[in-house]
Amino acid sequence: MFAELEKTGHVARGFLGVTTQAISPAMAKALHIPQNKGALVASVEDGSPASKAGVEPGDVIVSVNGKPVTNPRDLAIDVANVKPGETSSIDLLRDGAQKSLSVAVAEQAYDQVAQQDQSAHAEKRGKVGLALAPVSPETRSQFDLPDNVKGAVVAGVRPGSPAEAAGIEAGDVVIGVGNHSVATPEEAVKAIRAAIKDKGASLALRIMHNGQTSYIAVPLGNENEG
Repeated sequence: MFAELEKTGHVARGFLGVTTQAISPAMAKALHIPQNKGALVASVEDGSPASKAGVEPGDVIVSVNGKPVTNPRDLAIDVANVKPGETSSIDLLRDGAQKSLSVAVAEQAYDQVAQQDQSAHAEKRGKVGLALAPVSPETRSQFDLPDNVKGAVVAGVRPGSPAEAAGIEAGDVVIGVGNHSVATPEEAVKAIRAAIKDKGASLALRIMHNGQTSYIAVPLGNENEG
């Protein structure tokens, strides 16, 4: 689904151009939404795929290509799995009525996992399979992240990689490598490189997933191969 990280050093993910928020029971009642599930569109970027397709503030996105969307995180992950350039079907609620829109998803390139050549080397050599982005207002909204979280947002996971095998998903946040906290993608890449060099066959990442923090062991195999 994502650009080949070993070749480009970055991940290309689908882009809609909306800012969304979770729907509380009180908000669902106020907007006359049957249930507090979906992603409430707070704003639509001018000229974005969503804008061109007719998405409006106040719409509630409930599915992408038939896959249910229960919150903004679901929406962000579903859109990330759409190949840029493809047309997707989005189901939404507007004023209590259901509508289906076709959206030509664009590409949004997130910050490279591995900043410049040295990080690209870390990605290729370590075979971790992660593409990381900064924690920004946009990523906080897209992945429904707590206001106080710091780290590196997982923007993409290479299919078949150790990271995927370990269960890491787009929208997770890397907040530590081993016993060291990280606050940016650059810090995460540097710490990952150091850990791989010292430990070799495995990597311990401290991950925030759905608001819960835990360590995840990522087995890397033989890190001395080309």
